[in-house]
Amino acid sequence: MGPVILTPKVEFNFKNFFKTWAFFNITNRILKQKYSKKQSENIVSGIHAICSLFFSGPNDVKRLRWFSSAYFVHDFLQLFLSKKLNIMKFAYMYHHLSGIYLLIQDSREVPVRDILFWGELSNLPSYPLYYYLHQHNDADKKKIIFLQILQKTLYTSIRIPLLSYKLINYLNKTKTYKHLFTIIPVYLMGIIWGGKIVTQGIRKK
Repeated sequence: MGPVILTPKVEFNFKNFFKTWAFFNITNRILKQKYSKKQSENIVSGIHAICSLFFSGPNDVKRLRWFSSAYFVHDFLQLFLSKKLNIMKFAYMYHHLSGIYLLIQDSREVPVRDILFWGELSNLPSYPLYYYLHQHNDADKKKIIFLQILQKTLYTSIRIPLLSYKLINYLNKTKTYKHLFTIIPVYLMGIIWGGKIVTQGIRKK
């Protein structure tokens, strides 16, 4: 199954979507042979972040659509099938569904590239930070402190002032507000998490 036209303006390659979804699932299973479930999922998330930056940097929206949608479906199912569902997991599930919705919209109506690029760039330090925090290795203390400072700086500077500016600019220029039911909650999640990161102390363990 090749590219399918979802609307007269949006093309989605289901063949590549299913291949990528399978890639994330297989990679996760392989990683679980060496790492814990959470560490495996963290590494898979990091792979998605790096690759989505690669696609969104040059504004390759066509590839970004099927690639990131495949990851969001993969992680949504991981959360949905987990033994314990809580408010945080439901928030992530809503975030992923919102992400899929935004990805399949016309990029002239929704700033798909901006949302994925700045969102994943702000998340980037979190993946190695999570990895080192759970290694219980005293030799990693300096790396952890550096990554925590980098996370605080990068995440909060992007999610709070930069994306607030971009949201205001979008509201001033957009001709339709029908996508706000997904954009606003995702934006607010970033603000809330940014506030949490700012108030966290620097941890060495």
